[in-house]
Amino acid sequence: KLSEEEGMEWLTYRKCMPTDLNRYKNRLRGAHLNGLALWEVGVKNPSLLKDEFGIVSPLQRRTFVQAICREIEGLGCLGAGKEPGGAGSGGPQQLGTPAANQ
Repeated sequence: KLSEEEGMEWLTYRKCMPTDLNRYKNRLRGAHLNGLALWEVGVKNPSLLKDEFGIVSPLQRRTFVQAICREIEGLGCLGAGKEPGGAGSGGPQQLGTPAANQ
């Protein structure tokens, strides 16, 4: 599971989230999004990206959702041996989704 701090690291690490979310950083940080919350917002309720966090660009919202889905499928940057979650990298280890916890 990602902590809130690791979630923010993941959101701002360009290899994980290939879109610039810096303008939304304060809103995202204020929501205290950990790994499970990122999954709930990005996959279960993606309308919150626009409604709650003000991410108005459809492209940025799709990129957000796709990045989370890649992590769930094990194809994202948190996979084994990849930054920031690879062995010895000190980064977040896995997105806290039900699929990741099985």
